[in-house]
This record gives sequence, structure tokens and C-alpha cells, in this order.
Amino acid sequence: MTESLLAYFHILALLTTVVFIGASTALCRSEWLNRAAVQRLVRVDTLYWIGLLTVLLTGLARLFWGIKEPLWYFQQPFFHLKLTLIVAIAALSLRPSLALRRWQSDTQLPSVNAINRVRRQMMVSAHVMVVVPLLAALVARGLSW
Repeated sequence: MTESLLAYFHILALLTTVVFIGASTALCRSEWLNRAAVQRLVRVDTLYWIGLLTVLLTGLARLFWGIKEPLWYFQQPFFHLKLTLIVAIAALSLRPSLALRRWQSDTQLPSVNAINRVRRQMMVSAHVMVVVPLLAALVARGLSW
């Protein structure tokens, strides 16, 4: 039962993260952006970061409390790739998050170019995230290159 619950919460955290990066990307459009939308974007971005942190924490819970020993995971090349992608997604998400918070405190709305740049950066994170569940499935089955 423990393994199933750990897997469930890990998948739920990943889905939550995907929902909020998708919502951020959808909301970040120059034709829709106003003060209220900036505030909403910051809230959604905060939930995205909570989701991403939860993915990491539930993954660590599976690593240490799951049915497989940590050494088993450490021997899986796709585990290392999955972890690297999660860190890369977080790194890619920093710049848009900082921009959103700057927009929140600015007196003027950002330029169309700035909005489009941040949206593109969000899209990159969202597209990289699509690979994470595939890597998770490969890890779970112990597959290697």
C-alpha cells in the first residue's frame, strides 16, 4: 500500500505542476495582460513552484521509503536523467518567475516583447516537462540505454 500511495502522490504532484505551468503559459498573453492578470499569474506561478517542489519531495519519499532501495535508483541512468531534467526545468523557470514578480511591482505593464519572451520561456519548461513521465516509466521498469 505504501508504494502505491507514494507513486500516487508523486504522479499527482507532477500533474499539478503541469496544470500550473500550462495555466501560466495560457495566461501570459499580451492581449490579455492587465494588472489583475499579472497578480493572477504570480499566484499561479507560486502554485507551480509548490508543485515542482512537491514533485521533488514525493520523489525523495519514493526513493527512501519506497519498495526499491535507493541504490537501485542510483544505478538507473534514466533516474539521473529525470532528476537532471527536473533541475533544468526549475532553472528554466527562474527567469519567468522573476519577471512576473518584477511586473507585479512595476507601475507600468511590460512590453509586448517582454511578455512574449517570458511566455516562450514558460513554453520551453512546459515542453521539457513532457519528457519527465516517460523517464519515470523507464526508471520504474529498470530499463537502461
